[in-house]
Amino acid sequence: MNKDLELIGLTQGKDTGKVRAMFDACRDYVELETGHPPTNETVTEFFEDHPPTISRSATLSLIVVDQRGVPVGLVEILRGYPDPMDWYIGFLGIDRERRGEGFGKRALDRIVEKARGARMERLLLCVLEENLRAQAFWHREGFELRKRTPPWTAGSKTHIRHELVRQL
Repeated sequence: MNKDLELIGLTQGKDTGKVRAMFDACRDYVELETGHPPTNETVTEFFEDHPPTISRSATLSLIVVDQRGVPVGLVEILRGYPDPMDWYIGFLGIDRERRGEGFGKRALDRIVEKARGARMERLLLCVLEENLRAQAFWHREGFELRKRTPPWTAGSKTHIRHELVRQL
């Protein structure tokens, strides 16, 4: 277990300010995805947006904190999606000022630990085709291309996404 990093559960309402602060710290990604800076709607979507085939209770909303308890990132996991033995990483964002310090890898290691503990078989996620740095990260961590998605629109931008998978 990584003592220098924790994933702590978040609750809508109570933790809305923390989530907004982290999206502001990941502003570059939000702008890449949507074409505009984070808004309160970004936070609402983080807590409420999920596929219609799963319940909100299947979603884990987590904040990544360093050894001093300072927030450094956000994670969203959809348990049992798209298949019952899968976990889908809907979001893993690290504060742009803290990138390169290994928090993304250590957060992923914790997610893998938790998924294996829950006897899951796979992790899946989508990465924007234009986000080459993120693609390189996920490939280094053992994720492989499963498929390219049809064009998808977020905000004022349209993307091709690469769905990646990693066997556990």
